[in-house]
Amino acid sequence: STQSTWGGNLNFTPQEGKNIAAGFGNNSLFQSGGIVIGGNKFMFLRSQDHTVIGKKGQGGVHLSKTGKAIIIGIYDTPTIPSEAAIVVEKLADYLIGVGY
Repeated sequence: STQSTWGGNLNFTPQEGKNIAAGFGNNSLFQSGGIVIGGNKFMFLRSQDHTVIGKKGQGGVHLSKTGKAIIIGIYDTPTIPSEAAIVVEKLADYLIGVGY
């Protein structure tokens, strides 16, 4: 499998990317070690279907998995979790709709 970053500058390591991908299939990895992106550790809150949600301070992370990609949205105040969820989920739905 090929791992590449399309946009943004999250500075996550290849190992972090592998851990994130593995966590979608096994939430216990997130429960025990958190969600780590670019050395920043987010507390795992929950997952549902193709979505994983984490929190750090006043911000958080919203991840959504499509057939071929994982969308990662990191936010902080003044953005609220529901706003981040809408953006990430709409992008994921679009990618799923075009076969990605």
